[in-house]
Amino acid sequence: SLKFSKGRDLVLVDDMVSTGGSILKSIKFLKKVNFRKIYVACTHPVFVGDSESKIKKSGITKIIGTNSVEGKFAKIDLSCIIVEAILSWES
Repeated sequence: SLKFSKGRDLVLVDDMVSTGGSILKSIKFLKKVNFRKIYVACTHPVFVGDSESKIKKSGITKIIGTNSVEGKFAKIDLSCIIVEAILSWES
């Protein structure tokens, strides 16, 4: 167990969750080192096949993603960021 991890919360960030393989390996390790709550945040919450249910069953607290992909985890709106980027190209 890592000294700093016991009883703490952690946000696991990934660019894209598709099959969930990388996230599941990470969660397995993080559970072993006694993090209290593990949140998963991703830019592109794709979730193919049964990856969503596998990740939920792994004991995570919550999954959140951006709306770059439609779905129930698309909670963070990227529209303002995209508009700002487009407007900056014009200057």
